Amino acid sequence: MKLRGYASIVAGLTWAVAGTALSAHAGGLGAARHFAVLATDGGVRIGNAASISPGATGLIGGTTVRLGNGSGTGASVIAGAASARAITVGNGSRTQGQCVSGGGSITIGHASSCRAGLDNGGQNPLLNELSAAVGDAASAASELGALNPTQNLQPINLPHGGSATIALAPGFNVIKLPSITAGNGARIVIDGLEDAYGAINVAGDLSLGNGARILLKGGITADELIWNVGGNARFGNAATVKGTVLADMGNCSAGNGVTVAGALICGTVATGDRMRTDYTWAFLPRTIYVRNFDAGRVTEYPVGSSGNVAPSAVIEGDATQLSVGSNLGPIGIALDGSGNIYAQNRTPLFSSIEAYAAGASGNVPPIASIDDGENKFGIALDAAGNIYTASIGPCVFPALCGSITEYSAAAGHPLLNTILGFGQLEPTGVAVDAKGNIYVANNRDIRVYAAGSSGDVPPIAKIVGDAEHPLTARGIALDAAANIYTVNFDSVTKYAAGSSGFVAPLATIQGDKTMIASPYAIAIAGGRIYVANGSGGPSCGALNCGSITVYKQSSSGNVAPVAVIVGPSSVADLTELRTPGGIAIGD
Repeated sequence: MKLRGYASIVAGLTWAVAGTALSAHAGGLGAARHFAVLATDGGVRIGNAASISPGATGLIGGTTVRLGNGSGTGASVIAGAASARAITVGNGSRTQGQCVSGGGSITIGHASSCRAGLDNGGQNPLLNELSAAVGDAASAASELGALNPTQNLQPINLPHGGSATIALAPGFNVIKLPSITAGNGARIVIDGLEDAYGAINVAGDLSLGNGARILLKGGITADELIWNVGGNARFGNAATVKGTVLADMGNCSAGNGVTVAGALICGTVATGDRMRTDYTWAFLPRTIYVRNFDAGRVTEYPVGSSGNVAPSAVIEGDATQLSVGSNLGPIGIALDGSGNIYAQNRTPLFSSIEAYAAGASGNVPPIASIDDGENKFGIALDAAGNIYTASIGPCVFPALCGSITEYSAAAGHPLLNTILGFGQLEPTGVAVDAKGNIYVANNRDIRVYAAGSSGDVPPIAKIVGDAEHPLTARGIALDAAANIYTVNFDSVTKYAAGSSGFVAPLATIQGDKTMIASPYAIAIAGGRIYVANGSGGPSCGALNCGSITVYKQSSSGNVAPVAVIVGPSSVADLTELRTPGGIAIGD
């Protein structure tokens, strides 16, 4: 591959990199983002005393998988091999999830276990997840590699103890360079604010010596960075890696004591002892999805849009089955790991969920339709693709019959659980964290229910707010650290992860400069807060156009948004917003 226009590089040099606009659906990891370690063209071999994704997320998968002695993972292990030895779990190793193979044998060592069971029948749904992840990883590597770079760089070749810094601008950054080699103890610093994210396309090898480190500075987090490597990725003893490594066409090897904050997605993966991965779900936001409940449509806009902008895509028409009419259209919107779109829909008689394929646009039929009771407000999906909806109930006193319903990701989407908060629930929004815990915007409070809850069960946490910041919670969202954000009647409030009781928010966005006006929903992505405002825009006949306001994630007080999607009253409205009440951000 020939690269031109390289900037010069010496140890300690800093590059300032401009952001770039991206087309929708380019480079998303899809099902591959569910894996902490994934071998796309061979096996996974992990050494002794390793800790791989200690939480309940971050799968391990490949043709074969070998865990050394004394190793552990909080998720499932999946091997596609249909014969011979598919999975080997060493002595004293623990897998909190399942051990699943395509038919090959599963060998469990002394004092070892696969806590959720063994399955080598070749029919487990996790095998489909593995297959999809392999294909999605290849697509992501190709699509990210084809993006126009914001800057081309010469090879990075650092001596022992050397350092280099790459500074990222706000928004999406695409760095392109032939190779990276960092000697023992060297440092590569990625310097970007909280709203910076992107891909570093390395055409050749990425190599870190013993004790070499990739570090993040300025607010950017590991989930906002993908190292797209065309060759092999090699990490010496005690090396530190921040971000997801995607080396679909090459192999990943790591020495002893390597730490990865992110994931390893490579042709094959082989690590030494004491490997640790702190899995983060890699997410590079590209598209804003909005449900408009006063018009039977879903509108989409590129991330970074502002002003009187036309949508990049619209789902609308008879074939979509989305209802048309005041207060009858889509109620909430969410995306799964593959980018499929789930729009709540309300008719005079019932509610439904209409699912559309990733990239859908125009008058297209849904790929799935789920009956969803009545009076639904809010929808969320967990990492496994299970669907959660909030209902205020079809009764005179909604708090007496509100509920949260969970549907399976499996074919047909059968009902799994229903939380019945008799006299307690009046939910208008729902979110799910990485552990499957369920967060409910419940008007005067926020309630958190344990994963798998069903029936009339008490919450494990309840945020009431304080005297200065009373809640009127309508919509709810979580950031990567599980901090809790809600939209209220005229504000956005943020609470610390794990909060409960009468607590003050960490931050409040409120005041005339904010342009918040009757907000219904909120989303967090790429260091930004996105708010769907039901009013505040120009009049659209008998309807209100509304607006989408965007803030830095660190915002607090009476601050102006950094972007606003809204049509002016003096000229034709191009946005096609009609009382936006649901919002989701996709890659």
